[in-house]
Amino acid sequence: KRFSFSLPPTVSTTLYVTESAIDALSVYVLREKKPDHYLSIAGANTPHGTDHLPLALSHYLSVHPQIETVCLCLDNDSAGIRAAQSIRSCLSARYKTELMMPKQGKDYNEQLMRSKGLQNRIATRKPKHEMEELTI
Repeated sequence: KRFSFSLPPTVSTTLYVTESAIDALSVYVLREKKPDHYLSIAGANTPHGTDHLPLALSHYLSVHPQIETVCLCLDNDSAGIRAAQSIRSCLSARYKTELMMPKQGKDYNEQLMRSKGLQNRIATRKPKHEMEELTI
C-alpha cells in the first residue's frame, strides 16, 4: 500500500490526501486542476489513537520533502473523520494540516457529481441484508 495513486506536480508544497483514487481525481477537478500534490491512501486505514501514518502517506512524504501543508480530504463518515484526526495528530508537529471534509455528499466524488448535476445509482455500504439503492 505504500505505492498508492498520486498526481505529483513539478513544484508545490501542498498535498491533498484522499481515501480513493477517484476522490483524488475529483479533488483535482474541483480545484480546477491546480498543480498541487494529490494522493490516495487506499482507504481510511489508520486506526484511531495510533501514532502510525498510512503507508502510502508516509512513503509519499519521505519522497517529497518539500511538502509543507497536508490537506486531509477524507470521506465524511465516521471512519474518514477518525482517520483524518489520527493523521492530523501524527503530522501536526512537522506539517501545517487542514481537515477538508466534502461540503456535499459522503466523499469528493459525490460532491463533484452533484456540482456537475450528475446522478448515479449506487448501493450504500451497509450489510448485504440492508442494501438499498440511492440516487445521488
